[in-house]
Amino acid sequence: MTREELMEQFPNLPQDAADWMLKTIREEGLSARLSAAIQVAGGRSEPAILALLDRDTLAEASDPQAAENAVSRVKEEHGYLFEDPRPAGYSGGVGTGGNEGPAADAALRAAFGLE
Repeated sequence: MTREELMEQFPNLPQDAADWMLKTIREEGLSARLSAAIQVAGGRSEPAILALLDRDTLAEASDPQAAENAVSRVKEEHGYLFEDPRPAGYSGGVGTGGNEGPAADAALRAAFGLE
């Protein structure tokens, strides 16, 4: 098949190919932005988080922060999909008090009958 025959059969082929390439580049860029936003937010499961996002709406969004905003909304609604900023086993107030000194030691010793 010659180029002329191909162009007769598919007159919009060059434009369709260019549109497809542009769409693919945009989708790859969106995927990279979403992946980065999920990592920054501490996502535990990227596929699970991506499943909750409307990629079509994000692809059409003109706001450059749309991906980050969408991931933030998912984090607010489904916090279990993201790492907790507190270390495991941390309890509020533990380790915040200092050593009370000899008076506290003496009180404990007296309480246990050691003095």
